[in-house]
Amino acid sequence: MSFSRYFVQLLLVPATALAITSEEASLIAWKAYGKLIQQYITANAPITQGTDFIYVVPPTSQFIRGGTPCPESVTNFELYEVAQYFNQSFQSWVADNDPQYANYEAAQINADATYNNYLLSIYGSKYELLQQQRTNINNKAQQELGPFPGYNMPVYPSSPNYAVSIKPFVKNEINDFVAYRPAYTLGGYENTCDAYFQGTAGITTLQWSLKNVDGHDWSSLGYTKRVTKYGGGFWSILGASKTGTSEVTEFNSWSGDWQQDVKITFSMKGAPTLVPINAGFWDVGAVRKTYPNLRVGEKDDLAGKVRLTHALVAYQIGLTIEFTNLETWKNVSQFIETGKKSTGGGLRIFGFSFGGSRGGSYSYKMDDLKTKSTTSGGVITIPQTPEGSIFLLGARGKAL
Repeated sequence: MSFSRYFVQLLLVPATALAITSEEASLIAWKAYGKLIQQYITANAPITQGTDFIYVVPPTSQFIRGGTPCPESVTNFELYEVAQYFNQSFQSWVADNDPQYANYEAAQINADATYNNYLLSIYGSKYELLQQQRTNINNKAQQELGPFPGYNMPVYPSSPNYAVSIKPFVKNEINDFVAYRPAYTLGGYENTCDAYFQGTAGITTLQWSLKNVDGHDWSSLGYTKRVTKYGGGFWSILGASKTGTSEVTEFNSWSGDWQQDVKITFSMKGAPTLVPINAGFWDVGAVRKTYPNLRVGEKDDLAGKVRLTHALVAYQIGLTIEFTNLETWKNVSQFIETGKKSTGGGLRIFGFSFGGSRGGSYSYKMDDLKTKSTTSGGVITIPQTPEGSIFLLGARGKAL
């Protein structure tokens, strides 16, 4: 995996003395966020500027699916043995544990009857022949409900009863002639996901200060050039979009001392986890030392590239932004309310998307966004992302 060495497009932006533009405010906020995740990526160890890079990623970027897979070799006959032990029929069990199943079964029967009547109206005398052929297919491929416990039962992996142990079935998996050659591998990622999905860890909260943060100086994150512009409205702290357009109107009423008036709190289940990105099948180690010189006319495709070495991930992410300036909060809350009333429009807040604004990997409904006024200002609350998805907080790379 590789990124351009210069992660942020560099353009000149004029500064103002009395107020802060949306771009200035966003650069400060994202730089502060970068300092926060850096301590988890580097464990506060020094990095080499121009060689090591910390990449700031909006926290709504879904990462690769992971976790222990359900083996394909779990069969009806193996479930039958489990069910025999508990001596309970599926019909009686499902009534207590999955009452909607009966509704789905009834809906399936009604739909099947409607389909049969439709075929009869079209095919007439040939309907019976077609129905016989269809029945043969169903008997061989479609689920069939029987009165015997464990026979043709769906898998309910999280249930205390009928929970299937994976270990006995691993030996039955067929893995001959596997030709998969990964471009990279993630060290221990399966266990990381399992720990998030199945663990009982409490909520971790992280707070970071915007005070005394220079949004243009990213040298502590490895960059050698000053950053003067972020890439697009997705990176704005607060923005709104209208129906049928990708343009984002950014909130642009930040006071000159806004850094003192805003506090951001990040929450997640458990703690952030650093996942190593290891070499893939096609990687050749130390190739530049083995062949230090290019052939005549050969282009160095690695020049200016960075190889990602680590990914920082988290689970069930939430965010609160607290304002302690009444005037700023008044302007912010009015901006949000206007965005909510825009039919088909959307809002973007620190990478999180609401309504029609599909800027992030995960998007909330507009009603999920909560605001509350306080005696000194107000609070924006963004609920936790749902279970089952891992999110990327940032990454580390090394120049090739």
